[in-house]
Amino acid sequence: NKVRLRRSLAIASIVAGAGASAFARAPSAAATPVGVNVECASRSSQIGCTVAWRDADGRVAIRWTVNGRDYNAGDNQTSIRFDCVAGQYYAVIVTVGDSTGRTSDAALIQCQRG
Repeated sequence: NKVRLRRSLAIASIVAGAGASAFARAPSAAATPVGVNVECASRSSQIGCTVAWRDADGRVAIRWTVNGRDYNAGDNQTSIRFDCVAGQYYAVIVTVGDSTGRTSDAALIQCQRG
């Protein structure tokens, strides 16, 4: 039993050491944009949305989707505005990407008349 325990500890130590050294040697990469947050409001049969984020690596690309369809007029814009039908719900998704990856946020908003 003592031999098995020592062998298990030795193997665990080798594996842990290899994992630690591999981790230490891994190149550091810039963070993908985080904290992506979309906020939407509605009045007068229109919906307006804005996006904010942090920790992007340089220039970003912004893509908007409304009810599952690309909203190309909003490409690379930090805010959008579009007409809506009062009482209907709209699903808005915004994706912010940089050279390290992309992150999305979504909002579900009901169109208001006034």
